[in-house]
Amino acid sequence: MKKQFFIAAIAIGILVQFGVLAWMLVNRELTLRHGDVCLLQTAPVDPADPFRGRYVALRYAGLNNVKVEGEQNTWARGKPVWITFKTDESSVGTIDEVLLNKPDNPLCMKAYIQYSWKDYAPADPPVTNEWGQVERGPTGKVKLTFNDLPIERFYLPEKLAPEAENAYRKAINSAFNKDNNEEKADKVFAKVRFRKGQAVIEDLLFDDVPLREYLCNAGKTKQ
Repeated sequence: MKKQFFIAAIAIGILVQFGVLAWMLVNRELTLRHGDVCLLQTAPVDPADPFRGRYVALRYAGLNNVKVEGEQNTWARGKPVWITFKTDESSVGTIDEVLLNKPDNPLCMKAYIQYSWKDYAPADPPVTNEWGQVERGPTGKVKLTFNDLPIERFYLPEKLAPEAENAYRKAINSAFNKDNNEEKADKVFAKVRFRKGQAVIEDLLFDDVPLREYLCNAGKTKQ
């Protein structure tokens, strides 16, 4: 009897795991099909950060050192928060708010605080100390960084990922390099879909050209 119970418990556990995995996949597909679109401009990654596996590592302008109102203990490390976005007429998005409770805004995703620290800035008007240095004081705000955001990795087929990584790095380094001599540097946007707090990357856009089309055109140019 105990043996049968043990086997049944194992079977139920396996079914539950498969059920959770299946729901995650279904939820992701529903987000890609029906989620609200937001284009987030990417920023250069740390050049020391190597390409890892079958995905392109992405960074976003404005998602590092986000400033919020309040005391530091309110925004403690490991605390769950909700990041909301707002878009312009071209669907290009920027951070709107970071909230402690889930908002009504459909363009939101859940995140966890990695680090938080008090924000300091020079006084206005500037005040110098006895060593001639401009003194800095607390602004009443807190800066935040986040753990493993769901939009930091864009997974691709293994053969395509290295080519995509190289194209991404080249494009964003050109776009953010003020001294580049190129007539036109492509901005790279992640096309993200949001649904019920979940965020999924649908594609990478080089200006308005989808990744695969961009790589195909680049290959033709080389020829």
